Amino acid sequence: MSFTEVERHQPGGRLNSLAKDAARPSRFSSEVRERAVRMVCEHAQDHASQWAAITSITEQIGYAAETLRSWLRQAERDGGRRPGLTTDERVRFKPLPRVTPAPDPAVVTSLLLAAPPRPC
Repeated sequence: MSFTEVERHQPGGRLNSLAKDAARPSRFSSEVRERAVRMVCEHAQDHASQWAAITSITEQIGYAAETLRSWLRQAERDGGRRPGLTTDERVRFKPLPRVTPAPDPAVVTSLLLAAPPRPC
């Protein structure tokens, strides 16, 4: 199967990013990401450096080299070969939105009654 525009995008436009996804929607399915990372790993020995393998693969599939590099780094973290948060940990530790509780009416009333009168 070759990388085509059909493979890059899921029907309906934007889609979820990595498996068990966290952050934001992505143009690329998890299958496409996994395949691109696998291609770099398979062809790394044919190149002088990992970056050379990444740029070679991105020229073939039409992605930005930095995009593929970030996918590769995350796959290395997920596989335990690189320090940092795994995809699952990123989801779990993602900061929750702050919720400001409504003021207690009794406290508001007591504060208003305790305040000195304002001159007119």
